[in-house]
Amino acid sequence: MQTTQPTTKNDANGVEQLSDRDVRALTEHMDIYPDDPDTTSEEVAVYNRGTRYIVNPLAGSCDCEDMHYRQPEGGCKHLRRYDFERGSRTIPSWVQTDALDDSVDAVAGGELAVADGGQQTHARITGPHPEFDKYGNYTGSDYWRCSGCGAEAIRRSDLDRCCEGKR
Repeated sequence: MQTTQPTTKNDANGVEQLSDRDVRALTEHMDIYPDDPDTTSEEVAVYNRGTRYIVNPLAGSCDCEDMHYRQPEGGCKHLRRYDFERGSRTIPSWVQTDALDDSVDAVAGGELAVADGGQQTHARITGPHPEFDKYGNYTGSDYWRCSGCGAEAIRRSDLDRCCEGKR
């Protein structure tokens, strides 16, 4: 998997800073649903502040106004959030993890995709994923999935010991 570095700049004192979009991508609450019924197989739905945005990571596109009007280099905060959570964009090791949105850590199963000596860890447990019935209607329940063994559970904690974290 190819990884990209976040957009950084140096402030007046020469200290490296994340771009405003990267900060918002990491600190604002967002939920990512790859199984949303209104998305294609290449798209994911990103919910932010009560609004759903359709992100196509392969095309580097999002249907938000920022992408439509400004087309920022590196993408909008929704695309960046998806990239951070999936490990294709690294979180600098100097970032204060207590400032991150709780769902960034939850999706990564406590193992953030952080640049640290060239090593990265990736999420083994993903979710929450919305559950849909056979007609495509949301059931009102969400579940978590282990990418190691494929197990699914209503509570994330039920997957902490499945497959012993082996891939």
